[in-house]
Amino acid sequence: MTKSFFNFILLIGDYVGIELYIGIIVLVVFLLIIFRVLKTKNNNNTITDNKATFTLYLNNNGLSENDVDVIFIVEDCFKVSGRNLVTGAIIKGSINVGDTLKYTNKDGSIIETTILGIEKFRQRLQTANTGDNIGMEINNSEKINKGTYLFRKI
Repeated sequence: MTKSFFNFILLIGDYVGIELYIGIIVLVVFLLIIFRVLKTKNNNNTITDNKATFTLYLNNNGLSENDVDVIFIVEDCFKVSGRNLVTGAIIKGSINVGDTLKYTNKDGSIIETTILGIEKFRQRLQTANTGDNIGMEINNSEKINKGTYLFRKI
């Protein structure tokens, strides 16, 4: 497949001339870079939206970040063998297996989830602290997005 593809590209180069051929290659590379930047920009908007939703929830309930005991920011989420897993970093506080955390949906509703397990570098833990990058197994079936803030009020 790739050998025939390269032969096709070389054939185009023979027909259009080397200057146009180089121009086409530069244009394709430029377009690939543009698409990559746009894809990254969309991910950053999702993270910003999640922060705004979290802050809006706090403001609507007369709370500030000082009133929140734990803040965990989700880096990635996936399902493995029917288990809901999230990875990310603990920004504030500490968590234990069995703790209940909350997060806000896009519509502003609050969803609770329970921590069923914690892993750090393939080691099962009972507790994790501020600054730890961990993976957690949670019991919820709702979709959690990258950048979602899981938290626990004091």
